Amino acid sequence: MTARHPTSLSLACLVLAASVLVTRAEGAVVCSASDVCAATANPCTIAGTRDVASGCHLDFGTRAVVVTGTLQSALTGGSFALSAGTVNLTGGRIRSVGSTGAAGGNVTLSVAGALVMSGSGPTLDVGGAAGGGILSVTAGSIDVRAGSVEADGTGSEACGGAITLRATSGPLLLAAPVHATGHFLCAGAASSICRASASRSARRSTCRAVTTRAASW
Repeated sequence: MTARHPTSLSLACLVLAASVLVTRAEGAVVCSASDVCAATANPCTIAGTRDVASGCHLDFGTRAVVVTGTLQSALTGGSFALSAGTVNLTGGRIRSVGSTGAAGGNVTLSVAGALVMSGSGPTLDVGGAAGGGILSVTAGSIDVRAGSVEADGTGSEACGGAITLRATSGPLLLAAPVHATGHFLCAGAASSICRASASRSARRSTCRAVTTRAASW
């Protein structure tokens, strides 16, 4: 009688189960920072494509976040927020776009330290066919070295959305396009860059419209 090897069979089943779990995790819609990275991961690197449920807030606390893939709204034109110690889009994309007949979404980024966009084609995008969405970025400093920041209305009669880039303590550097363009009878909407007052005693920010493709302030 042939002897059975339950231990080997059990291990094979465990490996298969683990593979299925990994596949499900990668394709799952996320709604919290713990859905994206382990609590001990610092930096948290977001690779591949991760879909965020509309209305969710990914709060990474003081940890660094590096985006090499795509972090996007699971719902067309949905909204989500992200908070972190620093954010680096190294060729990565954060977006909530609207497809045919839909407007772009609402993305809010709150970063205690630096937000840096570098590498090949990093993008912040809330554009939509029925109108641009709302992009709000507040960070200690903002350095857009490459890629683009977009809230375009891409349809024939669509309005541009709204972009606010606010640096609270450090420089705000733009070496790549920032635009919220509209088409036909509708012009672009509000786009502004803001920095904290140089006076430590004055807790206010000064802003101006974005009028150039490469600027520093």
